[in-house]
Amino acid sequence: MNSKRCSCGKCEYDLNTARDKELETLRIHNFLSGLDESTHGVIRSQICAISPFPDLDTVYQTISQNETIRSAATNEVAVMGFASQVSDLSASSKSSPVFTRDASSCFKVVGYPDWWGDRLRP
Repeated sequence: MNSKRCSCGKCEYDLNTARDKELETLRIHNFLSGLDESTHGVIRSQICAISPFPDLDTVYQTISQNETIRSAATNEVAVMGFASQVSDLSASSKSSPVFTRDASSCFKVVGYPDWWGDRLRP
């Protein structure tokens, strides 16, 4: 990176401030590029169009507020799935597991195996 730097302190131009602004802009772009496109793509484009460019704290607060509003407006519901896997001991299915939803292999129904030991039995 070609950064502007002044060590003499006698320059007409404030190169140290220009360098600090340049680094801040790079930090903002790094932050914005790390955001998920599908969630924050529009707000990211809007922030990049602002002139003069906001500071990193303002950008972070804007993204944070947008996320709060978006999550409140969408009423997203957490979805959880469950699957169980049992092995079929027949020769034809030893290579691939069988997924089942019936109670024929439930320990409560068929009994607990010897290796189950003293574990809690619901």
